[in-house]
Amino acid sequence: MVFCVSSTTTFVIILNGGISVGFSNHTGLIPVVRRILDPNYLANDFNIQLRLFHHRGFAYLTAAFVKLIGEDNALIVLNLLGFTFLNVSVYLFCRTFHISRLAVCAVSVLIATNVAWVGRGLETNTFVGNREINPPTFAHAFALFAISSLLQKRYKQTALLCGLTLLFHLQIGISLVLILSPFYLMLRDRFSVQDWFGCLVLFSIPALITIFDLHAMLQRGLVTLPFSRSDIDFRQVHHFEIASLKAATWVALHLAIIISTYIFVKNKQKSDREKFFPVVVISLSLTALSLIHFLDYYLLNFGSIVKVQFVRMSVFIPIFGAIALVCLINYRAEQRSKEAAIVANLSLIMLTLLLYAVPATRQGRDYSTGIRRLAEQQDSWVAACLWIRENTPPDALFTSPPGNEGFSYLSYRSNVGEFKINPDGPQYLAEWYARLRDLSGGELPMGKGFANVHLLNRAYGALSYEQLSNLGKKYNAKFAILPKSSAVQMNVIYENEKYKIIELPPFGK
Repeated sequence: MVFCVSSTTTFVIILNGGISVGFSNHTGLIPVVRRILDPNYLANDFNIQLRLFHHRGFAYLTAAFVKLIGEDNALIVLNLLGFTFLNVSVYLFCRTFHISRLAVCAVSVLIATNVAWVGRGLETNTFVGNREINPPTFAHAFALFAISSLLQKRYKQTALLCGLTLLFHLQIGISLVLILSPFYLMLRDRFSVQDWFGCLVLFSIPALITIFDLHAMLQRGLVTLPFSRSDIDFRQVHHFEIASLKAATWVALHLAIIISTYIFVKNKQKSDREKFFPVVVISLSLTALSLIHFLDYYLLNFGSIVKVQFVRMSVFIPIFGAIALVCLINYRAEQRSKEAAIVANLSLIMLTLLLYAVPATRQGRDYSTGIRRLAEQQDSWVAACLWIRENTPPDALFTSPPGNEGFSYLSYRSNVGEFKINPDGPQYLAEWYARLRDLSGGELPMGKGFANVHLLNRAYGALSYEQLSNLGKKYNAKFAILPKSSAVQMNVIYENEKYKIIELPPFGK
């Protein structure tokens, strides 16, 4: 097991693009972690306020590692742990169906390469996750652990693992609880009061942090404040809309493979049919939840359903489809001989790698063995932020291009607002919009999702000195970081190939 998991983990990391530190969601996570470790860190920062309860369990875990081994090392170690947990969960789940270690490797190769849409779902998030370690990687691992435990009829352990899934990711945890609840309802006549109480306690222990944070978010207006389809489309449409017709086709094909494998197992491999039946039920349940999500998003517009993001777990259907396919191949090959099974698995691995090598079929990133740190990038934006960290007062507030990421992470300073660091649901949504509107000259762009990044930056770069001065007075900002193309030239204190920094009145000379 150790060799199998370590080798597949290494393979998954390399084909996922290596390890990244400080990019993407890290730009919103790490300032929150710094606040957890130091309550005085950027005490009035609006972006930290937005993200304070966003995956807070993971933020506390990160903070503990940062305290022990430092910020960059913590993110690297958590990356390794997350991918290791994920591969252990795949290994144990596959071994539940009595397939060989080589067959498990075949499944892992499919997941790492994303060939045949394995490891991808109906929206943009993947089973493995990004090069930057984030909560979904751990949540996917614990969810697969939970389903494996359910197949082995270890119901109390399953409850604990469901709680751990909820701890790492609210939406994934809620979906998991919903799809596993029917299996517990079927046990109502066999479960004693002590059994129910034990499951409840084991579930609640890890889930309490998330439940507490959910309560705090409810008090901040999570369900009472308005939140419309247009709000979703403006800031994070990629989490809600269907990825593509190709995605729907592949997911449907994997669902068909799962059902076909169950029919074969039911007739030929009776020792495993009790374990395959729950996989069919779970896959159909995930399909139903995804359909409900899209029905609300595209037609009903209730809003309350789509907020739960049921579609986030659709990524498990191709995972189950790949495992079912490998099981089916192995069951049929083993009817001939063990040697035939070995040849079948090796052939599947080679075919997968050949398809991955063809750009037209590749769904994953190009491979990488390196560790990328945002702060080490030879980039004008990074250089400007690092200069700010070394040469400006710690309490200075900046206006900056709202489409750019990582300002606070790199500079240890606050800015007025960023597009990437957005509210959870409707909490602080009105103020976030107001700040982006001010940064773009009084009118928000009309793009969808990340298309707004360029539009916001272009509008911000066109602001006049008078508009920037008014921004400084309104938010008490001392400096503005501008694109070099900006017509504003007064009080320039720093300049590089793409950016310049000016002082704003009344702080300028």
